[in-house]
Amino acid sequence: MNLQALDYINKNCEEILEQASNDNNVNEAMIKGVAKFAVANGYEKLSPNQKFHFDETIRPLIEDVQCSGYTHELEEVHQECSSTLPDDRLVEYYQNDGAYCDSCQGQNDADAHTKATFMRD
Repeated sequence: MNLQALDYINKNCEEILEQASNDNNVNEAMIKGVAKFAVANGYEKLSPNQKFHFDETIRPLIEDVQCSGYTHELEEVHQECSSTLPDDRLVEYYQNDGAYCDSCQGQNDADAHTKATFMRD
């Protein structure tokens, strides 16, 4: 669980918490409050009710986050990926509106190189 990523979401991407609240049919203000409290005080200080909402709505945003896959540069075909992003890259993930796992990043870089070579020729 990456509380630094949650802190980043709290300060810069509240719409992510709003969407998660809507997806789970829970009150947005309550989820935002739980998220801020967890960052300030730690998960262990949450009440049982707060922990339930944290685990259901917030935890999927900051733990075991799945790679979004990538779109092939030349074929414009989206490639799904089942890899999980490392916790230490989640702040970067949210800063960049998504990020790749190492495998997808490597493939994306290779595709970009191929495209640049093709355009240069």
